[in-house]
Amino acid sequence: MAFLNAHPREDLLRYVDGDVGEDEKRSLEKHLASCSECRTYLSSVKTFNEGLGELTEEEFTSQEPCPDSWTLVSYEAGKVDEETARHLRAHLLFCNDCREEFYALRRLRGPSWTKLVLNLVRGAVELVSISGSGVFEPAYAAAELRAEVAPPSGALGVEDAVVDPETKATSTVRVKVEAEPKPSTASMLIEVEPPQPNWRAYLYDAEEQELESMPLSAKESPIGSKLLAGTYTIHVQKGLDVLASFAIEIRNT
Repeated sequence: MAFLNAHPREDLLRYVDGDVGEDEKRSLEKHLASCSECRTYLSSVKTFNEGLGELTEEEFTSQEPCPDSWTLVSYEAGKVDEETARHLRAHLLFCNDCREEFYALRRLRGPSWTKLVLNLVRGAVELVSISGSGVFEPAYAAAELRAEVAPPSGALGVEDAVVDPETKATSTVRVKVEAEPKPSTASMLIEVEPPQPNWRAYLYDAEEQELESMPLSAKESPIGSKLLAGTYTIHVQKGLDVLASFAIEIRNT
């Protein structure tokens, strides 16, 4: 069995449920032996399923409001008390939006990470929220203060300082998102100053399918175009080591 998707999430869910044949089971177990990310994902699914058995009838019918991003970050990091964790498990069971955000947060594996939520509106992009270690460039300071107003260029950018663990060299990595002329689509580019030829950027969609990848040997490179509303993740890697992650959620207004 050849995996077209580097991280076969749907197949792993069927594996947990025992809904795979022997050949597929052996192929998945071979993949798991060499893929730490899928082993981590499989562990989280098993833990989540075990938690469902602890829910009370009231929690199964709970209609609590959606938690904010920082609460989900704390929950993912195991930094909430058990009562809060139980309520969040119940909420995630029934709320597709929060569950998608939770799994997006799990994919942010770098020492530094940033989550950016944007609206596509009137041929431009506007800031909804930002969390993590990344900050807006000075040119976009107005957008940070007035989230409802897009800058004149129609683009938004966020930057973070990324350190090479071996050489200790630091580069500023910038991700910019811009609305395209075609309605309801966007493009992204990534800037690195100074460039790092041994680093590589990977763009994934919400299903963890790799869309594009490129070495960061140039100061500026396009990394995605004609992107529809959805959640995307950019990993900056050196070999198998993830140095930084950016999650970009694009919404249509």
